[in-house]
Amino acid sequence: MEKPEDLTYDPEGSGKKQLDDFQHLTRELVGIIRQGRSESEFMPGVLRLLLNYSGSDEISLLLAPGEGSTSWTARWRNLRFFYCEAIAASKAAKIWGGTEGVHSPESLKEIVSTCNAGLVSSCFTDKGSFYTGDANALCESMPDLRLICGELFPASGIKPGSIALVPLAAGEKEAGTLRFVAHEKNFYSRPEVEFYESLSQVLGVLFASTRTQAALSERLKELTCLYGISKVLEQKGLLHDQALKQIADLLPPAMQYPEIASARISLDGLIFSTSGFSFAKDVLPADIIVGGERRGLVEIAYTEIKPVLAEGPFLKEERSLIDAVAREITFFLDRKKAEDDKVSIQNHLRQADRLATVGQIAASIAHDLNEPLSNILGFAQLAEKANNLPGQADKDIRKIIEASLYARGIVKKLLGFTRQVPITKVRLDLNKVIDDSLFLFEKRCMTEGIELVKELASALPEVEADQVQANQILVNLMVNAIQAMPDGGKLTIRTGCHPEHVFLSVEDTGIGMDDETLKHIFNPFFTTKEKGEGTGLGLPMVQDIVKSHGGTIKVDSKPGQGSRFEVRLPIFHPQAASNP
Repeated sequence: MEKPEDLTYDPEGSGKKQLDDFQHLTRELVGIIRQGRSESEFMPGVLRLLLNYSGSDEISLLLAPGEGSTSWTARWRNLRFFYCEAIAASKAAKIWGGTEGVHSPESLKEIVSTCNAGLVSSCFTDKGSFYTGDANALCESMPDLRLICGELFPASGIKPGSIALVPLAAGEKEAGTLRFVAHEKNFYSRPEVEFYESLSQVLGVLFASTRTQAALSERLKELTCLYGISKVLEQKGLLHDQALKQIADLLPPAMQYPEIASARISLDGLIFSTSGFSFAKDVLPADIIVGGERRGLVEIAYTEIKPVLAEGPFLKEERSLIDAVAREITFFLDRKKAEDDKVSIQNHLRQADRLATVGQIAASIAHDLNEPLSNILGFAQLAEKANNLPGQADKDIRKIIEASLYARGIVKKLLGFTRQVPITKVRLDLNKVIDDSLFLFEKRCMTEGIELVKELASALPEVEADQVQANQILVNLMVNAIQAMPDGGKLTIRTGCHPEHVFLSVEDTGIGMDDETLKHIFNPFFTTKEKGEGTGLGLPMVQDIVKSHGGTIKVDSKPGQGSRFEVRLPIFHPQAASNP
């Protein structure tokens, strides 16, 4: 594109022409600024208009540090092609004098007056603009001015001949400087610089108005986003993955460039993102911290390169927004955890109340059963002492006695469950407990097509346990395994030992359990059986007995592949028993 011959400054022009030029430029600037949503969209047009009118080879808008906007520079490349780019914030800060302040016209005047008092009066206007017709010579004698004046084309080594620095005001505050640079010496005259001062005042007002409107627009989008997030998090029964997906969808419209914005929220390995995030060019992250632990990230990204602002291409308000979103997610997760904990505590209280009721009923039943069981056992033992009993009758009476003793043990267990009788721990051989109990299940297994297999380790170390409770562990696990094989299968009882414990495993080839069921099998009253077929107390009772003996219970199960329960009990050590 060739450099156009548009309206240009005429040093010999009349006052009316200067006024016409000013009005024309003002209308053009207003039109250009109104067409763009952000400075990155309208700034190239503004600088091009000023470049054309002034006839300069380069023009820059240097914003003061802390203004939260980008500095810009524009020039004709090879005298034919227009080129405009943003200036890095770090470079703009150096041009302005670092963190101590800006190189205002007053400070420039001090530098010039110190080095060459003769130039001061001729190089400053009454409103503080600085200009010189021999910038290169001035920079040679005053190195501090080199960054301010700059080089016309650094790669080619061409030095600036003339320079004019015009303050850009926003109200009473100096917001920046317009820098005009020309190759020719003595290119800018005092009237011309004063004309640019008037134009700069218009630009300052337009920029201030545009920034205010942009800030209000961004704030409105951010508040709309936060309001939407609050409505999402207020929904009852909303799962956290559903909430995070909806929040991610609300973030892009709140950004400065919503059409190229994308969002991603990651939490505990789960990722929820909007389309286009994989093509991100710049990302703004915020940590999700729950309980002092980093659990995930909230990220906003642009899929195209944009000018550098407060943090990459992102505004400081966008940083505040994403931090606020991360905090809202943290509050939501904390609240969900508190609600879950409350439900869990309520469930435990209900279960404790039910257990207390069951305990009272069990104690009453146990007392009522004691008398008839004692009668059955007493008469069976008297019958056993009778002379000349047939062999089969003697065997039957023996089984009655064994069954009565076993039933009395169950009653004792019920009383122990309600803490009405003391638990008596003795040295036990688990293999013997198994041999004494299996007779109760042999016939049932045969009837239901279940193959009963014993794999008992020889020379098994003894454990210290209550005999009735040890028997109860085996019985409950056997009943559970048999009920899991309604179509028959294989039931394996196995024992073994490790250096510090012995184990008893009951393994079936039944229907198995899924992960969700496994989470609840030790909860009182939880059962997968049909109504009337189970109480949900067997496995919780087993776990309670194992824990009271200092042991552990482990379950391995998969749907359709059966289950394996392994109980581990500490090996009995005589030294430990004598020194409790």
